[in-house]
Amino acid sequence: MNFWDPVKRLGMQMIFLLPLFAVFYAWNNTSIRKNRGVQTLVSSHLLGVSFIPIFCKIIETIYDIIPKILLKKIIDLLESLKLVAIWHYLVIALAVAAALFLIYTFQKKLFSREKLIERRISKGECQHCGKHLPAGSQACPFCGFAQFKSCSNCNKLMHVNGKYCKECGNLSTD
Repeated sequence: MNFWDPVKRLGMQMIFLLPLFAVFYAWNNTSIRKNRGVQTLVSSHLLGVSFIPIFCKIIETIYDIIPKILLKKIIDLLESLKLVAIWHYLVIALAVAAALFLIYTFQKKLFSREKLIERRISKGECQHCGKHLPAGSQACPFCGFAQFKSCSNCNKLMHVNGKYCKECGNLSTD
């Protein structure tokens, strides 16, 4: 009973929270794929905000499962050693670590170098400096970066940082 009751409560709460998180996640992926900047910003914030109650409910469930006697003994031990403040510092450190993990995850997903280059290629911008290229430019007139290289499969031009050839569709082996 001490284990299953908190787990059942968590499951019931997740029935509401996880679909909400999934909707924001799908919206975020769609807005990234369609390169909608404001929607990406709003949906990524809503994704983070909707994850907070999920995280808190999981921590609450773990707290309910761990026997309260064990926590009482740990706190009594820390009080007898005059180290109660360490408990608070550990909780603060865990909160900071969780926040840093979320920031790292969002940065990797939204602002990675590959995503930046994909956006620049799709908008017709320089792959190096990001300025808009005149039509038919082989190199950037602002930074001089060569935009194309020969495909190793069909020898036609493909983007330097592109993964696939725009002519034959094969994966670049360079």
